[in-house]
Amino acid sequence: MDAGVPIASPVAGAGIGLIRRGDDYRLLTDMQGVEDFMGYMDFKIAGTSQGVTALQMDTKTHGVPVSVLAEALEKGRAGRLHILEAMNAVISTPRQDLSAYAPRMVCITVPETKIGLVIGPGGKNVRGLQTDYEVSVDIEDDGTVRIFGIDPENVKKVTDIISEMTREIEAGEVFTGKVVTITDFGAFIEIIPGRDGLLHISDIAWERVEKTEDVLKIGEEVQVKVVSVDGDGKVRLSRKELLPRPEGIPASSSGDRGPRRGGGGGGGRRGGGNDRSRGRSGGSSSSSRSGGDRSGGERSGGDGSGGERASSGSGDAGDSPSGGGSGEGSSARDAGGPSLDNRDDSMRGKAYFRQKRDQ
Repeated sequence: MDAGVPIASPVAGAGIGLIRRGDDYRLLTDMQGVEDFMGYMDFKIAGTSQGVTALQMDTKTHGVPVSVLAEALEKGRAGRLHILEAMNAVISTPRQDLSAYAPRMVCITVPETKIGLVIGPGGKNVRGLQTDYEVSVDIEDDGTVRIFGIDPENVKKVTDIISEMTREIEAGEVFTGKVVTITDFGAFIEIIPGRDGLLHISDIAWERVEKTEDVLKIGEEVQVKVVSVDGDGKVRLSRKELLPRPEGIPASSSGDRGPRRGGGGGGGRRGGGNDRSRGRSGGSSSSSRSGGDRSGGERSGGDGSGGERASSGSGDAGDSPSGGGSGEGSSARDAGGPSLDNRDDSMRGKAYFRQKRDQ
């Protein structure tokens, strides 16, 4: 009770010994060691003021008469009540707080799905807690976790760590974590013991970051904000959302790595990187209009295949699918077909190329 252990009632006990010579005997209350050695019985009786809670007897005889047993029980009761009276005169109820020297045991319950987080890969997390804080951690399959220890402060710290480790992390929370891993695409930050989150390289700073190690180092503490938590419990973090946004840098999505150093960016590719657009607006298109390529030859009768068909048009009408003169007929069909540059009208383009195939 002095240590603060919450018990229902005080308990005391007494040992009753037996000394005999022939038929003469004496019962000794609270006997000493020499009396136990020389005696024939050691009868221990413990209990509260309401009754007996435990009995234990050793004898050197082949039995004990019932009358002797009854007398021993009565002496044990008298001795027990005498001791309880002396105890209650000093302290009658347990103290409210445990003594600083009393061992601690705290029992908490975690979700069964989070037991693996407490144990860690290969038992890494639970072994680390036991070594660092000099406690013993016992984990049951139903999620019951018992923490034993001498130092109450360490027991409380481990209890808080396990509770924090297994709680639900919500978007918008801010943590001061430690950089544990650096990769090409970002860094993993330990936000609470045993729980890491991904800080993508695009979320490190508002300016473009070429290499993660240019900003972060292993073991460095960094303040981050939880952006999202997916269904598997994977946490995505952002550092830049806690930093002031420089002027001239627009707000962007978490996946945007920001403008490139030196300008340019993605707009340059859209402005001049499309080969098809250059083909329609550049030199090859003007060459076709001036008669330098195949379609120009067909329209002008120059070097292209149209010129060959025009020169061979002097044959009879059977050589032409339409039955007319091949020179004028093919020129008319070529002129009447869609331009190769007009590729938006796919139906007309397909019909035109089928007509050329048949020729």
